[in-house]
Amino acid sequence: MHARTLVASGAAMVMGLAALASAPLAQAASSPCGSLAGTATSGTYDHVVWVIYENKTRKQIVGSPDAPYLNSLINQCAEATDWNHLSQTSLTNYIGMTSGSLGSNGEITSNRDPSVWPQSSVSLFEQLGTQARQLAESQPSNCYLKGSGDFVINHAPLQYYTRIRTSLCPTQAVALGVTPDLSAKFTLIVPNKTDDMHRTSKNTTLSQKIKAGDTWSAGYLPKVFASPEYQAGRTVVILTWDEGTTRDFVVPFIVISPYVRPGTKVGTHYDHYSLLKTTENMLGISTYLGHAADTGTGDFRADFGLS
Repeated sequence: MHARTLVASGAAMVMGLAALASAPLAQAASSPCGSLAGTATSGTYDHVVWVIYENKTRKQIVGSPDAPYLNSLINQCAEATDWNHLSQTSLTNYIGMTSGSLGSNGEITSNRDPSVWPQSSVSLFEQLGTQARQLAESQPSNCYLKGSGDFVINHAPLQYYTRIRTSLCPTQAVALGVTPDLSAKFTLIVPNKTDDMHRTSKNTTLSQKIKAGDTWSAGYLPKVFASPEYQAGRTVVILTWDEGTTRDFVVPFIVISPYVRPGTKVGTHYDHYSLLKTTENMLGISTYLGHAADTGTGDFRADFGLS
């Protein structure tokens, strides 16, 4: 081989190695987690994404043959084994997650629309303004205020906050697209009634409900991990469920990030207020909302290698 050819080959190899070094997830294309595990991080991130499912306990999901994809994420990434819901009412949990309160005028006790349970409190959406977005599957139009078909209004908390009803809701409470738009700092992804493991006319047994949610996850979440935001290595994705059962408050909680060490299991007791507090910290928000400010509300970043 001529010397000129050797030099060219060497230069190409150096350029190839440089390209790999500049793409943090390139070496872990088959898994969304682990490529940056152990790397120092400030604990703040460019993007945080929540995906919220419905009405399942950890025992019903973890290890279930009906949820092979979600269990593969647990094995590839990390989970909390003692994550607790706040209430038996779906809407109450969504409001708690996003405002730090079970209701601005007393605890919400039913899953009714915003005309019944208007919320005057400040929310995470208001804290972030146009840098917060809610993507709801099957939502008929922006800021839709009623349930319709597979769109469930009480799973879409942004619409309940009256302080931002006219300013942010029309542009930030939008339908989930074929490809997720994760350009905002915070994105709440709300699967529809079929895909969030809720009971429907077609999915009545526990097995059917779990399979439906797992199938949707296997089809949609890879698009989240393929997004430019996630591929840049500065995004944390959280999968959790709004509530368990009357006897079992512990719900699945899966943490996905290139900084997460695969197979991590965290046994610390947490609840949905910790999700709010930690998200505020990850996005650099210095003022905590509601019970997120309580000294007993933990920040889970260190447990998962995120700080």
